[in-house]
Amino acid sequence: MTTDELKEYKKVIKYFHHRTKNVDWNSWNLFDEGLEGKVFIDPKRKKALKIMIVSLDDDPITRFEMIEAVNISASKFGICPKLYSVFYTLKGNVLFQCIEQEFFKGVSLDTLPKNITLKIMPLINDKIDCMIKNGIIHNDLHGGNILVSSDYKKIKFIDFSHGCIDLNCSKELLHKYYVRKLSSFYAKRN
Repeated sequence: MTTDELKEYKKVIKYFHHRTKNVDWNSWNLFDEGLEGKVFIDPKRKKALKIMIVSLDDDPITRFEMIEAVNISASKFGICPKLYSVFYTLKGNVLFQCIEQEFFKGVSLDTLPKNITLKIMPLINDKIDCMIKNGIIHNDLHGGNILVSSDYKKIKFIDFSHGCIDLNCSKELLHKYYVRKLSSFYAKRN
């Protein structure tokens, strides 16, 4: 990330803190970068802020509304880290969506040995069953988007930026989708 890009993100974070009456905006540190945005963390407050950017030429409103709805639902059921707030800000022709969540400190499922992965499968299955029951479709589920706590007793799914909610979707179809996603993950590990 260039210095100018980082300055733009810091301006959005500063605006966020102005909105929430929090003056310690310098405590946020860049944690991760993706194609569509950045994730900043504030370790003192145990919060994460995902900032996604989209040009207004791409008509992001419907997509951002879906991302917000999926994050609200997934947070409500404990599938993803707790959601604190979602807000939007416009800078020129670019819309920023900011999702403030609990910072869940964990490691990705990709990095764990196979015996540990098998041990926590019941936890993963419980989260997937909850998503199926509530019509939550992740659309980018892989080991890198499943975080596991250091004691292996808690898991959270992250990055619902491609997700959607479809309450009319067949539960059997959703089950097959998640089984196929996890099967391909385990096939790569063997």
